[in-house]
Amino acid sequence: MPFQYRDAYTFATTPTGAEHLVAEANASRACGLNVKSTRETGLPFDVDAALRLAKQAQFNPMDVLDALAADIRAAGGSIVEGIRVMNVRNGDPLTVVTRKGEVRARYAVLATGTPILNRGLYFAKLRPNRSYAAALRLPEGTSPPPGMYLSAESPTRSLRDYPMPDGGALLLVGGFGHAGGRAPSTQVHVNELLGWANSTIRAPR
Repeated sequence: MPFQYRDAYTFATTPTGAEHLVAEANASRACGLNVKSTRETGLPFDVDAALRLAKQAQFNPMDVLDALAADIRAAGGSIVEGIRVMNVRNGDPLTVVTRKGEVRARYAVLATGTPILNRGLYFAKLRPNRSYAAALRLPEGTSPPPGMYLSAESPTRSLRDYPMPDGGALLLVGGFGHAGGRAPSTQVHVNELLGWANSTIRAPR
């Protein structure tokens, strides 16, 4: 699976964001992460503060899914799509109940985004969030910033490069999320994302 090493940065452009980074640095170091405080980020704009975690893996999540699917098939497994699991009954073997029938297995791995069996009223506790992303071509002779970046403030903004087969790279810009179903117009958030990217990175679409 292709991947690249990049330094990961969390950056702040306001005094409030810089204060958040102090707490994040303390928590990260308590967990054994070797984060460094810096203001040198490689971004084309100034920051109030930033944390750097060196040599982190950057990859396309679809490549990960493709590799996992290939491993499952290589081990004799099957992948079935478009079927909803309704329940898993205990027993030996387990019984996985779907809308189209039952499947029996020794083990069942529940890897859903929201727990489907735990009756913890998660539907009332979780809040759906919608975010946006754009892949931008930079002007000829311009390279994307050298790291992976995430803002400490809201609205969230993230940047990273995406290597292309021809040797070039796209700039991936994400963020400007909001609670799902709460925005009068999603296009407003897309425009804010593109406006921020073009004003700070000056990248054509």
